[in-house]
Amino acid sequence: QATPYAPQSLEPQGPTRLEVLDIPALRDADATPGVYLAAAGYVAAWRGAVVLRSVDGGASWATVSRMDQAAAIGATLTALPAAPRGAVWDCAAVLDVRLPAGVTLASASDTSVYAGANALLVGSELLQFGSTQALGGGDWRLTRLLRARRGTEPDAATVRAAGARVVLLAAAALDRVDCALADRGRVLRWRAVTDGQPVAEAIERAVEHQAVAMRPLPPVQLAAVRAANGDVLLRWEAQSRVGE
Repeated sequence: QATPYAPQSLEPQGPTRLEVLDIPALRDADATPGVYLAAAGYVAAWRGAVVLRSVDGGASWATVSRMDQAAAIGATLTALPAAPRGAVWDCAAVLDVRLPAGVTLASASDTSVYAGANALLVGSELLQFGSTQALGGGDWRLTRLLRARRGTEPDAATVRAAGARVVLLAAAALDRVDCALADRGRVLRWRAVTDGQPVAEAIERAVEHQAVAMRPLPPVQLAAVRAANGDVLLRWEAQSRVGE
């Protein structure tokens, strides 16, 4: 007599959303040319993907990463005003974002934020948030923002319209991929192939590599002093990408 088996079904995983984050280094150990990858599925059944990269316009492809943990990727629902000059904490801005269902955000103390908690990429600005409010349906209101982190002051200098990409920068959901310094200015092509799906169904991204992680940070504590002979002496402090 045949042993009865319970019927089983496999939900289709669908395509993978891949974000190529050409941003400043998030850790001292990453102070080399490279990018971060964040991936997630469009459906709950997503279980992972393999990421391929082409540096020759698609003539050849190489596997560069295996992504198993879904990143929290969403979008802003409201505009993000320009960061106030001369201020680090932005206590006036209110930012509403939409993240995938099941993602939970928590408020954090100033000490925890300074230690790296609640890091978020909004467009190309790195910021952190201290206070959160759940609005329902995957929508969150973020306040007490620590703006323009890791040298992204130029990205925070103008208003960013609603609809900008949002990526929660959780270390476990990101992968660092090295790039050659010679790739700066070159368009690199990326594919995220969902497990069990053919390569032909992968969504392809073409991203011009800017090697942002290697850019020098802007100087700080600029001061001008007029000397007795009328000359103006300028002083400033250089920032380091490592050890800060």
